[in-house]
Amino acid sequence: MKWPLPLRFALPLMLLLFAGVTGYSTLRYGRVLEERNLRVRVRDRAQFVGTKLAGMAAYYIEGAMPSVAQRDIAITGADRDLHLALVIGPDDKILFSSRYDLMGQALTDSPAAEHGALIAAARASHASQLAFSPDGHHLFGAFAFPFTPRTGGAVRDVDYGVVFLDFDLSERQALLAVDSSRRAWLGGSVLLGLTALFSLLFGPMLTSRVRRLSRAARQLAAGDLSARVGLSGGDELAELSRAFDHMAADLQRGDADLRESEARFRFLVEGIPQIVWLLELDPPQVLYVSPAFERVWGRTAADLYADAGVWMDAIHDEDRPRARTAFADWLAGRVENHDVTYRIVRPDRTERWIRDRVARLDAAPSGRLHIIGLAEDITAQRQHEAERAELESKLQETQKLESLGVLAGGIAHDFNNLLTGILGNASLARQELGTSNPVQAHLAQIEAVTQRAGDLCKQMLAYSGKGRFQIQRLDLSALVRETTQLIQLSIDKTAVLRFNLAESIPSIEADPTQLRQVIMNLVINAGEALGGKSGVITLNTGLVRADRAYLDRTVLSPDLPEGDYAFIEVSDNGCGMTAEQQARIFEPFFTTKFTGRGLGLSAVLGIVRGRHGAMRVYSEAGVGTTFKVVFPIAPGDAEPLTRVENTETWTGAGSVLVIDDEQTVLSVAARMVEKFGFSAITARNGLEGIERFRDHRAEIVAVLMDLTMPHMDGESAFRELRALAPDVRVILMSGFNEQDAINRFTGKGLAGFVQKPFRPEALRQKLKEALEPA
Repeated sequence: MKWPLPLRFALPLMLLLFAGVTGYSTLRYGRVLEERNLRVRVRDRAQFVGTKLAGMAAYYIEGAMPSVAQRDIAITGADRDLHLALVIGPDDKILFSSRYDLMGQALTDSPAAEHGALIAAARASHASQLAFSPDGHHLFGAFAFPFTPRTGGAVRDVDYGVVFLDFDLSERQALLAVDSSRRAWLGGSVLLGLTALFSLLFGPMLTSRVRRLSRAARQLAAGDLSARVGLSGGDELAELSRAFDHMAADLQRGDADLRESEARFRFLVEGIPQIVWLLELDPPQVLYVSPAFERVWGRTAADLYADAGVWMDAIHDEDRPRARTAFADWLAGRVENHDVTYRIVRPDRTERWIRDRVARLDAAPSGRLHIIGLAEDITAQRQHEAERAELESKLQETQKLESLGVLAGGIAHDFNNLLTGILGNASLARQELGTSNPVQAHLAQIEAVTQRAGDLCKQMLAYSGKGRFQIQRLDLSALVRETTQLIQLSIDKTAVLRFNLAESIPSIEADPTQLRQVIMNLVINAGEALGGKSGVITLNTGLVRADRAYLDRTVLSPDLPEGDYAFIEVSDNGCGMTAEQQARIFEPFFTTKFTGRGLGLSAVLGIVRGRHGAMRVYSEAGVGTTFKVVFPIAPGDAEPLTRVENTETWTGAGSVLVIDDEQTVLSVAARMVEKFGFSAITARNGLEGIERFRDHRAEIVAVLMDLTMPHMDGESAFRELRALAPDVRVILMSGFNEQDAINRFTGKGLAGFVQKPFRPEALRQKLKEALEPA
């Protein structure tokens, strides 16, 4: 409440009031002391009188002198303050009294009847009893004495009588009140006069100094820390002024330090991307949250200050119980550290990953617990980890496929060497035997089985990514149309084929035979997925714009660039595949069919990988499957599809140097060249081949050489041969495909290539092309 008067007026009034109250209190206390002294004096008087009268009553009664007793009691009753005196016998009959009209009456009929309890107490205790009336105007006393009257010269048994006294103090108290009031008015007037004189003389000087102190205090309370009083002197106000100024200076320095500290705090806290928060428990109340909260949570800090539950309400429904439990366990001391990760849902329904860590602070002066926390948005980190895990998974899958491809390529290479001996010997034997020889059928069957084994090796080479042969620019739609009849024959008649082939799509670079193998394998798989039931198989071709997200969902895509890709898509509405089956479909020898080699999709994958393409699989059990194969676009128009025709029989002359580390291949190749009219010179490795070439350089017209050999491989031997005779005709033979085998010989004058296993006709054609170029 605001003080209604200025200090220069209020101070004199306060002094006057103080003087009045002090004077009145002093005089009032003096009156109280006088009243207390009066009561003490009356009590002492009553004790004296009562004891005296009790002794007199006992004496006169024992001496049987009633008239004398009545006279002395009447004399005693003439005391100024004694209002009534009674001598009461054991039978409560009044024997003597200061009032003659009460003598001989019963106690119950006298004014002392209401003090029967006091009289009974004195008679029972054989001692005196004193008590003031409730209003303090009367003092009542009861004094016991032995009642022993003489009867016939003998004293009867002792009994007790009582002397009752009633002292009236009202007259004395009235006189005391009048006298006290007179002294109070006189003393108060003198004190008030002196106070008024002091106020008039010293009030203005005192109030001006107080007003200066008050004004400085108001300025300081309003936030002006530069406020000072500046009083001088040695009095108490001057000391108070100096203490105030010192306190204000300390507050000003502390405020400057606090502002600097707060500026540093805000610079640090508000400059970091993490969210710093301070929470007070019981009840929960957020005391501070850094500005990063609004950016991460998508909510205003004002909402959080108003309701601390906004933080927990934003946590994802699936993560909220775990976050609550983790915080409760840490708060209860069941766990040492609190470091929990959860998701939040922003108002725009987007999700963020948060890592939240907290620490306990000392209790505030209020006794409430404070907790400080650091929340970090780790969404980008989680995404990077997920992308890295997915990339590592793809890399592991690629490495696994590459490892299996190397294994498959190595097996195919060695197996081709064996097949070359089998197929070559069988073909030579058929040529030497007559057509009517019954062995011809067996040899033809050996050739057919060997050819199928060679096809199996081609699939293994295709899986290893080394199955490229005659690379040319192709139109996928034209290739599908050209293969339509073969596709129709490869599936069950209950299946319906549908073609959605795009026109004028850009060309790709591939081997047409390999692409036919891709198409046929996918169509055959689709037909088998129908299980003999009626269904639809759809072939689509077209152009697709593949971004990074699209490529990341394909097989063999980590290194493929974004851009336009031509695609061929084969889909069916058959049985579909489970996720577990989809994870293994490209593994060699894995199949979901009762019979089969499980190399179809592996070969497809190898061919696609060899052409820097990618595959995408969509499948759902009971719904169907779609395989989509994408190939990078090649510059230039597509070349017409051509077929390789067999050439006529041809013979030559001179010597052919045959170099191979496999004895079977070496002998069968030597017999083949001899069959073509040449003489054969053999060598089992590159070093031996160089020596043979030096010895027979003049007669050698061509060299038939393996690629991989001990001591000196085909590439090194080729360089040595070209150094000895730059125009030498060298035909390379290998279990690997032509593209991979001759890459290292590009531009170096290689005369030709023949892939193992080969028939005599294929070798004859290569020798003819090398020795009689068009």
